[in-house]
Amino acid sequence: MHETEFRYVLQPGEGISAARMMPIGQVFFVPREEIALLECTAEELEEMRIADEEFGRAKAAAQVITPYGLPYSPHYLKESRARQKDPKSPSS
Repeated sequence: MHETEFRYVLQPGEGISAARMMPIGQVFFVPREEIALLECTAEELEEMRIADEEFGRAKAAAQVITPYGLPYSPHYLKESRARQKDPKSPSS
């Protein structure tokens, strides 16, 4: 549900250089099979908007500065690990 831009398609063995302020992201691979997309209801869209805002506030509150002077938030990592430990938690 987060905004995404696709800018690079690397071949196996290729690398990419990065600068200090260059944003980085995550990648996930989707199996090559039929995918069904469903329309969200207005209520579901509102729930996603609220969850996104809450996540953004929590991420900003947890931000730290690395020894290299870069801002970083470990919030996503903490949330992800908490969900792995308790898959029935309300945040999953």
